[in-house]
Amino acid sequence: MNIVMIGGSTGIGFEYYKKAKSRGDKVVVLSRTQHEVADSDWKLFDVLDCLDGGGAFPDVFESIDALI
Repeated sequence: MNIVMIGGSTGIGFEYYKKAKSRGDKVVVLSRTQHEVADSDWKLFDVLDCLDGGGAFPDVFESIDALI
């Protein structure tokens, strides 16, 4: 499953990230802060930039099965 998460660096989001990865899901976390797991799963992105026209939603997968 291809999952995109908005946030996920701490708390419930990070726990869900770990659970999804352990199931074999492909997960990309879009976050305003870099996480210690700093690998290709993390992309620096502020979702609020899209609201004022200052940024575009990044391409992450050909298709997305879940947005969290």
